[in-house]
Amino acid sequence: MKIVKKSFLSFLMVFFVVSTLVGCANNSTTVENTDENKSESTEKIIITVNNWTSATHNIRTKVLGPWKDFVEKETNGRVEIEIHDGAVLGPNTTVVQDVMGGKYDLGQAPFNYYYNTPYFLGTWSSLPFAVSSPAVGTKMIKEFLDKYGEGLTFNNVYYTGVPTASDPYVIYSSKPIKSIDDLQGLSIRTPGSHWNDIITSWGAKPVSLELGEAYEGLLRGTIDAVIYSVSGGVSYKFYEVAPHIVDFPLFSNSSAIVMNKTTYDSLPDDLKTMFDDSLFPKLMALYDESYETSYDEAWKTLSEQVEGKGEIVQLSEQDQNSIKQHTKVAWENWIADADKNGFNGQEMVDYIKEQIVKETGVAPF
Repeated sequence: MKIVKKSFLSFLMVFFVVSTLVGCANNSTTVENTDENKSESTEKIIITVNNWTSATHNIRTKVLGPWKDFVEKETNGRVEIEIHDGAVLGPNTTVVQDVMGGKYDLGQAPFNYYYNTPYFLGTWSSLPFAVSSPAVGTKMIKEFLDKYGEGLTFNNVYYTGVPTASDPYVIYSSKPIKSIDDLQGLSIRTPGSHWNDIITSWGAKPVSLELGEAYEGLLRGTIDAVIYSVSGGVSYKFYEVAPHIVDFPLFSNSSAIVMNKTTYDSLPDDLKTMFDDSLFPKLMALYDESYETSYDEAWKTLSEQVEGKGEIVQLSEQDQNSIKQHTKVAWENWIADADKNGFNGQEMVDYIKEQIVKETGVAPF
């Protein structure tokens, strides 16, 4: 966080006037240094935000950009949001470490990449078929973390109370896919560690690769497919190099918005209250709105872009059920991992499934 003195010019003016008066006065005359003679200093606080997506991604154009405007207006210019695009401050795999170390002030940390931190508790929301839509997903994640998520503010990381759930993830492939059998032998960028066993069960090979390198990987044939969100795939133009897109939502990627705790603690009390009560909730609402509205728009764009190059693939009900059955292992592994971390994994999954049924009317399995 940077602090900029807004009153520098005012200070120079006062200094000039006082200096003149002192210079012109009799030696026995002094200027009393009262509060009335001091320039009241107003500080502008600059909060740096790492946007690890592109400058054209909906996260930048529909979330962070509007939030910047909202914060600066609501704080009457006391706070300036400084956004750095394209992961120039670091990738999404090191957000927690970077925020903790003060590399930047605010970032979006996908739960999946922080499996061995307190943010493990949010990783269930990226399990296959756990979340059906961004708004429902955000609501369920928040309720779950309110119930089980003590300790999400740790070391020098402040959990803002803002979880996010993306629009659904699908498969983008450089090779035609007509059925689950066509997944065999493909090298697929894994969206998280608990997808490795699933991809392997399809007869495919999971590949760990930075998101920013995925397009080049598809272009060069290092990987054959990626699993990524519908709207995000449009922003990264995956359709150019992977025009065979499977219209079967697998999961939603979820994240925590985190702030450097030193930055948060140094805010004036009124700004702390404003961030917690209105500015952070506004950020959560912008994420939900962006993901919800971008989803249908993105499918329209994808349909237009792949015409004559690939296709939007509709899997048979049998293949959909087969893929679902392959993903059950991720739920079983999550329960085991939760137990290892000192939680009651089965109790948590039972609660999650109850919430899914409550929100959607259908259990994932």
